[in-house]
Amino acid sequence: MWSMILLGYRDHGIDPNVLKLGILLILFDVYIKWFRLEKYYTVSNIPFIEQPLFLQYLYILFLCVIEFIVFQFGIRLAVFFYISDKYAIVKYNYITMALIISSFGKILIISMVIWDYDQLEFSWLINVVVLTSNIEALAVFLDMDYYKSFGIMVVGLGLKILAQMFFIEVTNSPLLMTLLSI
Repeated sequence: MWSMILLGYRDHGIDPNVLKLGILLILFDVYIKWFRLEKYYTVSNIPFIEQPLFLQYLYILFLCVIEFIVFQFGIRLAVFFYISDKYAIVKYNYITMALIISSFGKILIISMVIWDYDQLEFSWLINVVVLTSNIEALAVFLDMDYYKSFGIMVVGLGLKILAQMFFIEVTNSPLLMTLLSI
């Protein structure tokens, strides 16, 4: 108890409801990546396509979890280096919650489950909505202008893309370079 009084803040983690939303968003990313893979690369001579569905799902799920973790870490790292001197205590769990909640636009992907879409031309628009919502959430929570919060988002997205490329290189599957989408 004294440590909470002396420190003034203690990281209590992420709210369970926000954590559930984060898991749901990761599962939507898995769905979109798997949909793209099946739609555009159904050639039977590709080794990944010939794997059992369970292994394909686990592979893409693991990729999406790594993307999510690296993206969150990149945002926290950029916030730490950019505004660590501005505030005495930065509530990094609130930054994570703000980013998860502001990614509500990915829920629009549920329409692909309900209605059968043969193309993903609108998915870039959903990514733009999510990106602008994340920038707005950072700008509001950290009390900074949009250019600075955009710079922080660029760091997070850059690390996410590097993590994707590293994961695909390590697993040695060049076909999965098609899964690179922000």
